[in-house]
Amino acid sequence: MLLLLCHPPLLTPCQNGTTKNIRGVVQDDFNKVLMPMQVAVEREIARYLLAATVVGFGSNVSAARAVNAIPSWSIELNEYPRPAAQLLSLVGSVAPTFLLAAAMFVFSIQIFNVVQERELKLRSSMRVMGVSDAVWWLSWVLWDICFTNVLEALLICAFGNAFPFDLFRRNQFSVVFIHFWLFLCSLTGLGYFMSTFIAKANGATFAGFTIFLFGFIFQLIGKYLSSLRLRLRVFVCVCVGA
Repeated sequence: MLLLLCHPPLLTPCQNGTTKNIRGVVQDDFNKVLMPMQVAVEREIARYLLAATVVGFGSNVSAARAVNAIPSWSIELNEYPRPAAQLLSLVGSVAPTFLLAAAMFVFSIQIFNVVQERELKLRSSMRVMGVSDAVWWLSWVLWDICFTNVLEALLICAFGNAFPFDLFRRNQFSVVFIHFWLFLCSLTGLGYFMSTFIAKANGATFAGFTIFLFGFIFQLIGKYLSSLRLRLRVFVCVCVGA
């Protein structure tokens, strides 16, 4: 509740202090409603009093002459520095898990394909035909990095803009695309490394979902335990990125 600075008070504007959260943005009724109304009333009162007393127009002051008495009236408001308000966002809480799951799905398929090809002895057959291991690995690397990962990163960016997530709408497309493409490439390298220790294709699928589980746990730790020490938080971020 605010009082106008005049004696006696002519009116008392009342403010509804209920906080309005509209699509993640808190609406400030003081700046949008109460303050403009008070400024307008004070401006008109000041114009009338100045026209009636200082300028000497007398008691019968016309509206046009009172307006011209004070040509301009402006006010500025600077908020006191304070910590940023922490708003609970459903998209911010759920979207990282689904984005990680989308990347880990391709990761599981890549491990499965490499292990299945070795399990079916296709790699041995190609070695007999003269295909070296370097060429075999190069074919997988080029296919996964230049086609699969690029397509997956484009799909993630497309669906992120379709639903409109702030991560995709407020950042440049090339930055978001390169970010997800590099993350998928790191998962591809991790998948090739893990495939050398897996003998069965079924085990490759299990290993992929296990890595997703560990990534989900580390993601929760890095998100909600902000009071961790810097070195531990860096370690958690590296584990999630790996």
